[in-house]
Amino acid sequence: MKRKRSEKISFRDLVYLKELLRTKLPLSDCLELLSEPKNEAVLKQIREKLDRGEGAEEAFRDHLPEELEEHIYPLMKALPFLDSLSLALSFTRQKKEGVKEILTVVTYPFVLLFLSMSALYLFDEYGLDGILSLLKSFSGDLGSFLLFRRIFRILIRTFYTGFLILLLVFLYFSSKKRRVFFYVLLSKYLPDSLIHTYYSREFVGLYLELLRSGYSSKPALEILKSLKKRPVVSFLAYHLDEDLSEGESMETASSKPFYDASLSRFIRIASYSGNFEAILENYLEIAGQKIASRAKGLTLFIQIFSYVMIGLAVLFVYQILFLPMQAISAL
Repeated sequence: MKRKRSEKISFRDLVYLKELLRTKLPLSDCLELLSEPKNEAVLKQIREKLDRGEGAEEAFRDHLPEELEEHIYPLMKALPFLDSLSLALSFTRQKKEGVKEILTVVTYPFVLLFLSMSALYLFDEYGLDGILSLLKSFSGDLGSFLLFRRIFRILIRTFYTGFLILLLVFLYFSSKKRRVFFYVLLSKYLPDSLIHTYYSREFVGLYLELLRSGYSSKPALEILKSLKKRPVVSFLAYHLDEDLSEGESMETASSKPFYDASLSRFIRIASYSGNFEAILENYLEIAGQKIASRAKGLTLFIQIFSYVMIGLAVLFVYQILFLPMQAISAL
C-alpha cells in the first residue's frame, strides 16, 4: 500500500514560528497561534504528536521542507528547538543565497554554450554534407572548405567529449564521501580554485553565524561537524577543531591547504584587532567579490567562445553560398 504523503509546513510559517517562540510561549501554543485555514491540517498533526508526548524532533519529522531537513535534525540532537530552528533557517538562507549568486552568473553563458554547440553539431551532422555535395557541381576544388569543416568537426567533438567527461566526474563525485575526496584533491592540486574559495566562504559564513548567536569556537565547530549532509563544511570543521585541540592557534590551523589561502591573513588581523566577527565579515565580503569576479571571467570566456564558434559557422556558410555565384561569374 502506498504511503500517504506527509503535509509540509512552509518556510514562511517556520520563520513566524521562530519569532513566536522568542516570546517564551509553549511550542503547542505557538503552533495554535500560527494556525490558519491553509496550514491548519499540518499544524494540527504536529500538535497532536506533541500532545502524545513526542519530542519536537519526532513531531516535526516528515513535516519540514526538504531544504531545512539537512540542517535542523542534526542541530536538534544537541540544541533546544528554538536554537535549532533559528540556526537551520539561517543556514538554509545562506545556502540559497550562495547557490543563487553562482547560478545568476553562470546559467546564461553555459546554456548559451550548450545550445550553440548543439545547433552547430546538428548543422555539421545533417546539413554540411548535403551542401558540400551540391557545391561539387560548381567547383571541383573544395580543399579549403573540407579542411575548415574537419577543424570545425574536431572542435565540436572535443567540446562534447569534454562535456561528457565533466558530467561523469560530477556524477562520480556527487556522493557525500566522494565530494569530500574531490575537495581534498582540489585543495592539493588547485588550492586557489573557484570551488575551493566557495566552500571556504560557506564554512566561514556558517561559523560566523554561530558566533553571532552566542556560541564560542568549540561548540560552534561541534555543531558544524554534525552537519553530515553538508560534508565539506563538516570536514572543514572537523580538521579545524582537531588542530585547535592539539594546541595550534587559529591562524596556524586556518593556514592549512584545506582553507582559502587568504583566510589565515584575515584571522591574523582579527587576533590583533579585537573584533573577530567584523574581520570575518570582511573576509566573507572579499571572498564573495573574488568568487563573483572569477565566475564572471569564466562566463565571459564561455560567451566569447560561443560567439566565435557561431561566427565561424556563419562565415563558413556565407562563403559556401557565394561559391556558386563565383563559379558562374568565372564562366
